[in-house]
Amino acid sequence: MKPADSSAHIDTPFMMQNLKNIADITAENGKLYALNKDGSLYVSDYPWVYGSFTNFSPLQEDVMLGEIGCMRAGAGNYDYFVRTDGSIFSLMSFFYEGYNSNAYAFIFPHEGEVEHGKNNVIAWPPLPEDIPEITVLSEGGKYECLIYYELEGVENVKAVSSDPYTVFLSKEDGTLYYWNSDRVKYHDKAFVLTHPDTLREQCNGEFVEIRVADILDIDDAASGCPQIISIKSGKENTMFLTDDGQVFISKYVTYDTADVEYGLWQVANPGRDLQTDTYYDMALKELTFQKLELTDIQSIWTNGENCFCAVDSEGGYYRIVIEDNQIAQTYLGLLPEL
Repeated sequence: MKPADSSAHIDTPFMMQNLKNIADITAENGKLYALNKDGSLYVSDYPWVYGSFTNFSPLQEDVMLGEIGCMRAGAGNYDYFVRTDGSIFSLMSFFYEGYNSNAYAFIFPHEGEVEHGKNNVIAWPPLPEDIPEITVLSEGGKYECLIYYELEGVENVKAVSSDPYTVFLSKEDGTLYYWNSDRVKYHDKAFVLTHPDTLREQCNGEFVEIRVADILDIDDAASGCPQIISIKSGKENTMFLTDDGQVFISKYVTYDTADVEYGLWQVANPGRDLQTDTYYDMALKELTFQKLELTDIQSIWTNGENCFCAVDSEGGYYRIVIEDNQIAQTYLGLLPEL
């Protein structure tokens, strides 16, 4: 972490105030969640007060958080929590007016077919009271609030993570899914409203199953497929760890280019035509996966950007940097003994 008034890193451990009886904690990209042993979930008020971490508040009690078994602060703005029964909910900071609004994004995924309607099409500018699926937990300003969203129809989840473009779900039966929407396809142009006639953005899509055996190039019918036990998402890539020590990553690659007409964010004045524009030769993206040449890996982590690390059973430490889908892997030797 970096202090607010210095470029130097803090290397000396210090006590985090106002947090006791903590069972689990997750932090990334200016967000920190702490789970108390009694089941209470605390969230930090950001920006953090570096060196003190005093601004923690419990989420309101009328939201049915349930017994949390897994939680992950996402690399985007989407934080996911898996209950011990395999159901899942999401928390996110929701900006519902202004150019930097993220209301168009993949915050309302449903499993299976969903009819287009008010529940999954967001008008501009969207207001929290216009979106029945969400619960406003707290308001941080005129145009910002922390919201709760239950992922309906998604069950038996074991591990979860999200990058700024999609969410990954690993289920108890070993299957892996990701949410495929326009957010993935128009990866390089986050503010494309692909329905310019209504100035609306469809937030629905579908969960796509990925065959882990194909990524690892194994015959799962003969030996069974390894189970995913850890998922860590960075700015563009996500790393996956299986129970037999193998590692693979996700990548967004261009498969075609096209001219895309889109609606502008500005709300048209009464009596005037809606405003549109066109991106020419825009790159269209798809999600692919690549196995890394690492074996016997026991744990993985990321800084939330483009740097990952992996540690094997002997304490060997690997640093993996991924930029523009180019992978630079370095072995840094054994970790020091404690």
